[in-house]
Amino acid sequence: MRSLLFSVLLGLSLIACSKQSKTTTPPPAADPAPAPAAPAAGETPQQGIAVGEPHPTAAPGPRPATITDADVALAERVIGAMVKLSSGVAKAGSDCQAVAKEIRAIAPEIKGLAGEGQKMDERLAKDPSAKDWFEKTYGPKVTDAMGKMMGSPCMNDPAVGEAMQSLSF
Repeated sequence: MRSLLFSVLLGLSLIACSKQSKTTTPPPAADPAPAPAAPAAGETPQQGIAVGEPHPTAAPGPRPATITDADVALAERVIGAMVKLSSGVAKAGSDCQAVAKEIRAIAPEIKGLAGEGQKMDERLAKDPSAKDWFEKTYGPKVTDAMGKMMGSPCMNDPAVGEAMQSLSF
């Protein structure tokens, strides 16, 4: 869970500290990738992921025995808090004061969950299958929530940056 919970919270802190350019100049166009060679007679064509398509994720498989119902409940609460945060930020739109208010409102809940998550991390640290299961089960949900946060036009706003600091621990 460390990679899930703490990566999310660390990611929020990094967003606050990042200084993205406010210019709207698009980056220079890259040269198009060469077309793949046609398969030789009798060969099966290789399939890949089209640019812009979501990467398929592997199914998490059965839950390892070291992961308790309480661990799953905690992970669900963490995801709920992240979704609540990202939804609040999205709802606030370009009202950066409202974005900062949303972040400050959820910060105590997220910090409390981080403390609980750290205890679970310590217990499960020696079980790579538990880490893998958490990443496969909850990683896509975290990515979705974080994507909504990253899309906010307010991430460079000083008040939002200050509010994001309240998530640091």
